[in-house]
Amino acid sequence: MVSASGNLTDGLTLNPAGTISGIPGVGTARDYTFVVKVSDNSTPVKSDTKQYKITIAEAGALIITTTSLADGKEGVAYSVTLGALVGTPPYNWSINVALPDGLALIPATGVISGTPTKKGNYNFTAQVSDNATPSNTDTQQLSIRIAEN
Repeated sequence: MVSASGNLTDGLTLNPAGTISGIPGVGTARDYTFVVKVSDNSTPVKSDTKQYKITIAEAGALIITTTSLADGKEGVAYSVTLGALVGTPPYNWSINVALPDGLALIPATGVISGTPTKKGNYNFTAQVSDNATPSNTDTQQLSIRIAEN
């Protein structure tokens, strides 16, 4: 059994199987935080809870869908494609600081690839803009951990 408490926007529901569905109401664009509790049918009942955040965007808004990146290793090829939804393609991607040595971003595709050469934790902000007039943009804080091989 799955249940939710907290602030899930009007128009969305969480069913007992754990699926969130529905259509958010007009004027509900913002972040919502809620807690999901799952429990089983054992005796005694076992349960767990986890907090989630959902972002409801304005209709037609450009949204970066990538929220985390896989770890990499020094000297091992790495490749990930950043994702975005809605907006008006083609998209143009940028990063606010340097990526780990050996990695590069392809602005037209959102692909970060290469062979990292230095271990460490790297934090940066990815930005995407679209081809609308005026252009829509979105940003997302991301990090890559490069481990020693």
